[in-house]
Amino acid sequence: MKKTVSLLIALLLIAVPALAEGVQYASTANFLDVLDALNIVYDYEGIDSDGDEWIYLEIDGDITTIPVNCFFCSDDSLCTMRVWHLIDYDGSDYEAVLEVVNALNARYRFTCFYADTDDNSVTVGLDTIIRPNDDVGDICLEALSWLVSNADEAFPVLGDYIR
Repeated sequence: MKKTVSLLIALLLIAVPALAEGVQYASTANFLDVLDALNIVYDYEGIDSDGDEWIYLEIDGDITTIPVNCFFCSDDSLCTMRVWHLIDYDGSDYEAVLEVVNALNARYRFTCFYADTDDNSVTVGLDTIIRPNDDVGDICLEALSWLVSNADEAFPVLGDYIR
């Protein structure tokens, strides 16, 4: 009997992610509730230097794994999502990468692609305005889905420039 109870407890601990302790903002908590319900694994990074609550996820796309950083502001009005280093490129390819990034921005409606000259990488971003009366968790999940889908589709388009 003890072995059965111990096994059940162990399985529950593995199968159900726990809401991150220390979550301070309602919008973050709502988003994490949705992620927990879907058994999506994330890391709660805490409050960053700008005062935003930071969640990190790695989502498998059809083509590549997309590392997503989600930031929730303290007044629960904005969720900022960023994929840093979708690709790293050689500095000499900047003009060509910029042309591809501009084409991606024309193609995708909700995401923003940019070529960062500080570290020669392409970043993908999506900002979502939220309100306390909205279903914040589901809205942010849909935004996450758009971001991951668009970044995943863009990855091979940028493939010629991966360093």
